[in-house]
Amino acid sequence: MAKQRSGGLILKHVRLRIRDIQQAEALAEQHDRDLNDVVRTLFERGTLFGAALEPPGPTGCYGLYEGRRLAELLLPDLEKLICFVVRYGCIPAMLEHRPSEHPASLHPPADTPDDIAEEAVEVLNLFFAPPS
Repeated sequence: MAKQRSGGLILKHVRLRIRDIQQAEALAEQHDRDLNDVVRTLFERGTLFGAALEPPGPTGCYGLYEGRRLAELLLPDLEKLICFVVRYGCIPAMLEHRPSEHPASLHPPADTPDDIAEEAVEVLNLFFAPPS
C-alpha cells in the first residue's frame, strides 16, 4: 500500500532484513542523522548499484537510466568504495593484474594502498569521466 507524501516522497510498506535495519540504525546513530534520511540514502544508492549489476532491459535502460547516465550517478560512490576496499587491503581484480607495460597515462605499479587507490581513480576516470 502506498500513500503520497509531500516533497515527492511516497510511503511504501516493504519487508527488510533485521540485520539491514540494525545496520541503518547504527549508521544513523554514529553520524547523528535521522534514520529516515539514512534509509532513503541507502535505498537510493542500492537501487543504482542494483541496476548496474543487472543486464539492461528491452529498451536498453538499466531501470530508469541509460547506461551512461547510470555510470555518471555511480561514479562518485564507486571511487569512494574502491578507495575503501584498497585501504583495507582488498585489491579489485581489475587493478591486481596489471600489464607489464603501462600506458603513459598511468603510473608504474604502486607500493602502498593509497597509491593503488589513487591509480584506481585514474583508471576509472579513463572509462567514466565526463567528456571534456
